[in-house]
Amino acid sequence: CSSQTNGLGYKYMANFASRVALFCNESSEYSSLFGSCRMKPDEKPGRCLIEIEKNIFECHTYLAFEGEKEIDRVKEMHSFVEKMNEKYKGIKAVKIPEIPELLTEQYISENFNITNDSNYIMGLGYDTVMPVYMDVKKSNLLALSGQDENSKNNFVKYLAKMSITKYNNIQMYVFDDYKKNLSSLSEQTDITYVMGTQGCNNLFASLGVDLQNKYDDLVNGEEINDNWKVIIINNEEIINQISSDKAMLQIFKDIIGKFKVLNVIVIFSCVQNAPIAYGSPEVLKCIKESRNIVFFDDLENCKMVDVPLAIVRANKKKIVSGDAFYINGNDCYKIKTPSVFN
Repeated sequence: CSSQTNGLGYKYMANFASRVALFCNESSEYSSLFGSCRMKPDEKPGRCLIEIEKNIFECHTYLAFEGEKEIDRVKEMHSFVEKMNEKYKGIKAVKIPEIPELLTEQYISENFNITNDSNYIMGLGYDTVMPVYMDVKKSNLLALSGQDENSKNNFVKYLAKMSITKYNNIQMYVFDDYKKNLSSLSEQTDITYVMGTQGCNNLFASLGVDLQNKYDDLVNGEEINDNWKVIIINNEEIINQISSDKAMLQIFKDIIGKFKVLNVIVIFSCVQNAPIAYGSPEVLKCIKESRNIVFFDDLENCKMVDVPLAIVRANKKKIVSGDAFYINGNDCYKIKTPSVFN
């Protein structure tokens, strides 16, 4: 697209592995393009120089469209384009990967596979512009923390809606606090919504019995159902309630332990960003140990778990609404989380 090599800077030129030079008035242009080059193409229309595997050859370009005059060849070109457009109607080129300014659940569902039973798409990773997944079979305990309450509440709604979309047989329980940030989920027929702590004790007792029976069937080689159970806890009082009740705590540890293969997931969306010490509630200790956290704040502010300083330094840029860090074991991904419109 340039009649002279100096039309492109040296740094840009280094990105082009294949180079073709048509006839140039100045011989120095060939050396600028190919390095040390003593060859010069004939002055016949269509002659050129081309470099292949570091060898320079003189060649002749192919006249693809017939016509004595340029206008005739242009008409042939237009005719060819129309035929190809008709032949490949509806087919589009692969899009260049990008993270939309507003990432929606519709964008996720239209562009990526969300039907895998055990994988949740947490968002799009900024490093790869590809989905970042959570495998529930490996870690079925998820904690959300950080100062961006709007993005955090939105993400919980996204996980709830995605669960209903993914699974035909699902039981979902949502325990909200007095702020009722998740009250819109009460409109879903597949969700049992509770404001406060009432019924949490009975739920865990019932879950313990159901999951133990299902686990025994699995151990005995019997066929088990594919029902999913999703528990979303957006109430700090329940964290203390589970931690202080031995029976509830044991059931909770079984859920995130031996029962994790039985299609059950627990999401705590109300975890404070504070150091989790020896005397902290047992549930918080389990969260710290699992290291499966979505953090809606600048990474340098994370106090729940230790993040390597090198990763913190590499993510100094302030996050914007919808951004988060997904801490999964020793890995940490900066992601754009999907938005949900009620």
